[in-house]
Amino acid sequence: MATLQKIRSKGPLLLAVIGLALFAFIAEEAFRSWQTTSNNSKQQIGEIAGESISVQDYQSMVDELTEVIKLTQGVNTLSDDQMNQIKDQAWQNFVNYELISAECEKLGLKVTDAEVQAIINEGTNQMLQATPWIDQTTGKFDKDALKKFLAEYSKMDLSKLPSDYAEYYQRMFKFWQYVEKSLRQNTLVAKYQSLLANSFISNPVSAKVSFEGRSTSKDIIAVAVPYNALDSAAVKLTDADIKKLYEEKKEMFKQTVETRDIKYIDILVTPSQADKSQMLSEMEELAAELNEAADASNVVRSSSSLMPYSGLAVKKSSLPTEVANALDSVAAGSLSKPAFNTNDNTFTTFKYYGKVNQPDSIEFRQIQVAAATIDETHKLADSIYTALKGGADFEELAKKYGQTGATTWLTGNQYEGANLDAQNTQFVKTLLGMETNNAQLVNFDQFSSIMEVKTKKAFTDKYDVAVIKKLLDFSKDTYNKAYNDFSSFVAANQKLADLEKNAEEAGYKVLERKDLYNNEHNVCGVHSTRETMKWIFDEAKVGDVSPLYACGDNDHLMVVALTAINKIGYRSFETAKEDLRAEAMRNKAAEKILADVKDVKSLDAAKKVANAKTDTIKHITFSAPAFVGMTISSEPALSGFVAQAKKGEFTGPVKGNGGVFMFQVINEEKGTEKFEAKTEEERLAQIALQAASNFTYDLYQKANVKDNRYLYF
Repeated sequence: MATLQKIRSKGPLLLAVIGLALFAFIAEEAFRSWQTTSNNSKQQIGEIAGESISVQDYQSMVDELTEVIKLTQGVNTLSDDQMNQIKDQAWQNFVNYELISAECEKLGLKVTDAEVQAIINEGTNQMLQATPWIDQTTGKFDKDALKKFLAEYSKMDLSKLPSDYAEYYQRMFKFWQYVEKSLRQNTLVAKYQSLLANSFISNPVSAKVSFEGRSTSKDIIAVAVPYNALDSAAVKLTDADIKKLYEEKKEMFKQTVETRDIKYIDILVTPSQADKSQMLSEMEELAAELNEAADASNVVRSSSSLMPYSGLAVKKSSLPTEVANALDSVAAGSLSKPAFNTNDNTFTTFKYYGKVNQPDSIEFRQIQVAAATIDETHKLADSIYTALKGGADFEELAKKYGQTGATTWLTGNQYEGANLDAQNTQFVKTLLGMETNNAQLVNFDQFSSIMEVKTKKAFTDKYDVAVIKKLLDFSKDTYNKAYNDFSSFVAANQKLADLEKNAEEAGYKVLERKDLYNNEHNVCGVHSTRETMKWIFDEAKVGDVSPLYACGDNDHLMVVALTAINKIGYRSFETAKEDLRAEAMRNKAAEKILADVKDVKSLDAAKKVANAKTDTIKHITFSAPAFVGMTISSEPALSGFVAQAKKGEFTGPVKGNGGVFMFQVINEEKGTEKFEAKTEEERLAQIALQAASNFTYDLYQKANVKDNRYLYF
């Protein structure tokens, strides 16, 4: 299965290419802020421009992407967090493509089959480079290898192949379908991007000004009066001052998504000291069993150890850190005493059997044989093996029985740490023990295989270690006590005010979360809180306190109070006031300082102003904000004024972020870079394009996208 391994090795690159190539110009944070939470059409997963998206269609998108990621990462299962990421990526990809493709349809932009085929034939697209169909000599995409695979697949009778091979080829074909679809979508988006990019142009005058602004630097002597140097009594801030700033910046407080503010208590149930003592006793019994066992794999398996053991030697890197660190100081046959690891909350014991030097990479090929019965399987395998020994060509024999006969690689990473059954363990042990270029017939429980090792390399020391590693978990009694205590507290405190008043005395802490979005999958990072989310967004009224929810990985208890519903529209002044207070205070301080220095006309006079600080600031350019150490602030306004000032000229006052500034230019330097008008114009056009990427915000709002996924996922 060389092809599968190639896919896995390219997995991270492939996912990055798919994600970035398709929607690189769309800001992730902007996307999240555009989500809407309308409760209309709740029987659907969402809606775009009046078109509903069904739960089934969305689930198909998630399933498709899930299979691609499983294939590329070489895993069969994914964690809850990984699945949530996939759900978000599938939704985001779908919505963004729908928005862009709708615009392309209006413009007459489309991608033909011939264009897609031309991209495949050219073979330089990054997505193609991340597929397994690569010429091993050149390292480039091999369209002929792809065509060969597709041709073979179209002629295959999958029912006659071993089930694992049939599944493998089906997954490979679906993987290609996903890549081909993504190529088509990427190409359409690229056309739209190109059209958009070529709509932004610059001119020689702007290019010249921009070039001089970033290539000319100036040194100044600056006098700063920091805002924080003023006595608090000298600056009187009123609500009217903050209200004035609120009106100026009201657009910053525009709510395009309905969110919730909550207060909550989250209890994490943890093991008690009694639980720890009980686990230690259990581990001591398991260690004794391990020490006496004729077959350690049975003891490890029955113990439900976090580390599987199949009797295969593994690299140190495949072992838990505490085990790997101990191996050089223990003798073969040694048994370690159970020890608690605070880093991962586990107990560990192990028995060390010895060290071997083995290849970490084996190149081999095989012909798998499976017939209606075991006897027929053995008879057919014998005949194939006899033909091979008689001089038949390995690949020709393989093709005769619906297989390629191509070589593939088995590496330690593929089996070390894996929970192998007896058949797979036998398979690996057989390859490790075989000589190169010597075919061998091996009969397994359900099939036979003619195997031939071509190359063994990367010999390294490996360790045969049976490890029992178990998580210290709380007992049922511990959980019941935590549940009963918290349940009693919640029952006695049915109002938010009571929760806040009595929580600390009961040993709990009330936490707060503002602007909870319905697309966050959970409440404040706690798993399995979908019912809690539904209560918050569908059932609760402001001031309500929720029932007690058992959530997390069966280790959290939670109660929630809804404190505010932030509806679509502008946030109220009262809501925004505290966010604006610091800036309003700076504005008030600036007014006083500006009034105090309005008659200052020279640098010497500026230095005598109360609370003034003086320093030399070098290498200021128009293209980057100056950083002023005296006020510990970034000052783009100061950079703008410095760019316009002449050498020896006193300038000021300038209202900045950290204080009011007055300065004099003492030196000016021109850069050595040569002005290239065309290059500079292209740079400005690109900057304008990046700034204009927020056009997707308008598309999103215009399409009135609704996201009701929280109701189902």
